[in-house]
Amino acid sequence: MIVALLAVAFLTPQGRALSQTIGQFFMPTENTTFSLQPSQMVPSEPDPSAATAEPPAPLTSVAEAEARVGFGVAELPFVPDGFNYLGARLYGNTVSIEYEAKASGGNLIIKQSQEGFNQSDWDQVTR
Repeated sequence: MIVALLAVAFLTPQGRALSQTIGQFFMPTENTTFSLQPSQMVPSEPDPSAATAEPPAPLTSVAEAEARVGFGVAELPFVPDGFNYLGARLYGNTVSIEYEAKASGGNLIIKQSQEGFNQSDWDQVTR
C-alpha cells in the first residue's frame, strides 16, 4: 500500500503537484519577522479604558475613494438580490466595496488594489 501511494505521488502529475504543495510548508522563507506598527505595540502598562480592537475605516463614496487612491474602482452594475449597498472603505491603497446581507448577517466585500493584497502581516513571513 505504501509503495503504491509513493508511486502515485512520484509518477503522476497530480501526485507531483500535491507533493510540491506539501513541500512548500517545509521551505524556509526570506523573512522570519515583520515590524509592528506603532498602534500594534503593547504599552508597558495596559490602559483598561483603551479600545480592544481597531475600528474599521469609515464608509465613503466610490468617487471619493477613487480620488484618494488614484485609480478607477470597478463596481457591480446592480446591488445583488438580498443585499444592501453600504459604500466603500479605504485601507491604505486598498478599496473595499461593501454590501450587507438583508438576512443571516453576512457581508459581500469586494477588495481592489493596484499593489496586491496581504491578508495580514503574517503573509510577509509565510509562503
